[in-house]
Amino acid sequence: MLAMLLCLPTQLRADKKHKDAAPIDVFVPGDQQSETSHQVKSENSGTGVFNNKSYRDANNGWFSYTMKVDTAKPLVLVCTYWGGDAGRSFDVLIDDKKIATQQLTGTPPNQFFDVEYDIPTDLVVGKSSVVVTLKSAFGSFAGGLFGSRVSQAVAERTQAASETPAVAQRTQNVDPGAVDSFIPGDQQSELSHQLKSENSGAGAFNGRTYRDANNGWFSFALKVDPSTPLVLVCTYWGGDSGRTFDVLIDDKKIATQQLTGNPPNQFFEVKYDIPADLMAGKSSVVVALKSVAGSFAGGLFESRVVKMQ
Repeated sequence: MLAMLLCLPTQLRADKKHKDAAPIDVFVPGDQQSETSHQVKSENSGTGVFNNKSYRDANNGWFSYTMKVDTAKPLVLVCTYWGGDAGRSFDVLIDDKKIATQQLTGTPPNQFFDVEYDIPTDLVVGKSSVVVTLKSAFGSFAGGLFGSRVSQAVAERTQAASETPAVAQRTQNVDPGAVDSFIPGDQQSELSHQLKSENSGAGAFNGRTYRDANNGWFSFALKVDPSTPLVLVCTYWGGDSGRTFDVLIDDKKIATQQLTGNPPNQFFEVKYDIPADLMAGKSSVVVALKSVAGSFAGGLFESRVVKMQ
């Protein structure tokens, strides 16, 4: 089985808890002193305590707070959520400009996790502070938010942001014969590709969405063309390590993938040949990433079926 590695220049990740440098400002939701000093405003919002950590959420509403910024540095907003919260969808805004839509899906279970959002430079230029808002989708909750901080983006993430257009262009040039593509973590793409999963969650990292599974699996449907040789191309992050999982097509294992922390600080692609007998007479197949016991499957940042060059 051929597995080709393509290294891409770099391009938030829930489990990357130490990506941010020393915080510029820290907000503790539900803490009276912190909420006063950060000028909390809200509608249909309340606070509470869970697992010895205070939080704030909003039921079909919103809440906002002020955070200091440093215009001389690339910045990220880091928010802490509880993995057990599910069925919640809300927008994250800075000075009334949406920077992300966050979905809480019940994963990772039984643990807190961080999500990093890049803060666009134009939203902080000439400012000493900004207003962060979490606003629920209609009929949903915003949060619970257990912590928030503004930190300097590390060098590799700064470099990644400047190289993103090149990554997109190279991806297009590598696979001019793409038959189908799937974007993990993108709601529309996951719906149209019939995503199914167990112990799996989605997030964002370096401006790209991803999906992984903690001692679980996830699957998605991709179109195929049995008249021509095809390969499955999967995009991973080189910083992920200690992860082993199987790649299956229609329940048949085609490869075992190990993420070892290489290549460091960049996205990379692995190509897997799709056996002809698994496509015969079909217009689509189901691709699954299934972790070995006690490990993770993914994170997967993109997957596509392309014609063999």
